[in-house]
Amino acid sequence: MPRRKDYIESPKHWKNMYTNVSFNGTWRSVDKLPIECIKIDRSLFSYDNKEDTTQVLDILANFDQKLWIPLLVNEQFFLLDGQHRLAVAKQLCLKYVDVIIQSNSAECQGTIPTIDQLRVIL
Repeated sequence: MPRRKDYIESPKHWKNMYTNVSFNGTWRSVDKLPIECIKIDRSLFSYDNKEDTTQVLDILANFDQKLWIPLLVNEQFFLLDGQHRLAVAKQLCLKYVDVIIQSNSAECQGTIPTIDQLRVIL
């Protein structure tokens, strides 16, 4: 029996789109963030659409890793964009996802926190 994956990597071009120099360190990419670290406060969503089960099922039925865009979160790991992708990740029983962190400080640019550091923050 094949082993179930706990992580599906997002393609590099999606990560590079946010981390390019023109954004001046506003965004940074973190690979393999534990899903349990992601928190939800709907007031932080730029567009507060409700999670649509039909859309989640459609993504699952037509899953394409080339379109597996990282989730967008803030520095406290609150979801900013990607609620349907997060629901898909949970349906796939993934333990980790790639995220793009919106940074308000340039000092953390390029720093990828360890799991232990994340637990301290949370």
